[in-house]
Amino acid sequence: MTAFSKPATDALAALHRLFGPNPGIRTVHSRGVFVEGEFVPADPPATLSRAAFLRGAPSKFMARFSNFVGDPNGPDNVPQKRGFGVRFFLADGDHTDVVAHSFDGFPARTPEDFVAFLGAVAGGEPGVKQFRATHPESGPFLDAPEYAPVSYATEAYFALHAFRYVAADGKATVGRPRFEPVAGVQHLSAQQAASQAPDYLRTELKARLAKEPALFRYVVQLAAPGDPLDDLTRAWPADRPLVVLGTLRMTKLVADEVETARRIGFLPTHLVDGIEPPGDPIFPVRGDAYRAAFAERN
Repeated sequence: MTAFSKPATDALAALHRLFGPNPGIRTVHSRGVFVEGEFVPADPPATLSRAAFLRGAPSKFMARFSNFVGDPNGPDNVPQKRGFGVRFFLADGDHTDVVAHSFDGFPARTPEDFVAFLGAVAGGEPGVKQFRATHPESGPFLDAPEYAPVSYATEAYFALHAFRYVAADGKATVGRPRFEPVAGVQHLSAQQAASQAPDYLRTELKARLAKEPALFRYVVQLAAPGDPLDDLTRAWPADRPLVVLGTLRMTKLVADEVETARRIGFLPTHLVDGIEPPGDPIFPVRGDAYRAAFAERN
C-alpha cells in the first residue's frame, strides 16, 4: 500500500470529519460535472514558458466544475465557493493538471493550519471565531461573499500557487494561474439563486454548450518584487500584469461521467517541463492529499 505523508492524511481525516465519509465519492467538491473541448494556445504563443502544449497546435482537455461541499447531493443553488480542475492532454500521451477554485486566496498558510481550520469549521461558529482570533490571515477567505453563479461558465477560478514559468532561454518568471470566463463573471442574487432548481448549474451548462462553446482564458498573473510567493492567504494586487497563455474552448459534457469520475483524479503537482513547482509548504502536501483521496475512493 502506498504511504502518504502525515499532513496529507491528517487533512483527509479532517475533511471526513467535516463532511462524513462517502465511499467511492470525492471527499470534497463531490458534486460536479465534466466537460471536454480544445485548448488553443495564444497567437503568438506566450514567451513565458517553453511548455510544449502552450506553444504548439491546439490540444484536447477535460475539465470538471464542482461545488465546494463534500456532499454528492448538495444542491447547486446554495451560495458557496466553486471548483474547477483542468487536465491538458499532451502530445506524448502524458497530461498536466491545473486545479483552481472561485476565490483568489486560501484560509491557511501551512498544512497544519489548514487541518486546524477544517476542525474549526466542523465546530461551527464558535470554532471558526476562535480560529480567526489566532489566525487573522484567514479573514479574507472567511469574509469573502459567496454566490451562486449564473453558470459554471460565468465564474473566475484561481489556482492559488506561485509557479515558476521557464522560457526557452531558461529565464524563470513567477506567476499565479487563473481561468477567466470570456462571458464575464456573472452571479445571481440570493433571491434569484433560491428560485433555481437544485441541479440548475448542470442543466444550464448543458443547454449553453448545445448552443455554442463556453470559453475561458488561461491567464497567469505575474509577481512583482515584494509579492508573497509562499503565502496562499494573500492575494496579489489587481494591477499586476496578466499574460494570456491560451483559451479553453468547451464544447460538450463528457458522455460517461460515472466512469470518468472513477478514473480521473486531478493532481495539481503533476507538472510539465516549462512549469516548475512553487515554494509554498502547502503545495507538496496538497498533491499527496489528492493522491490519498483518489486511492481511497478507488
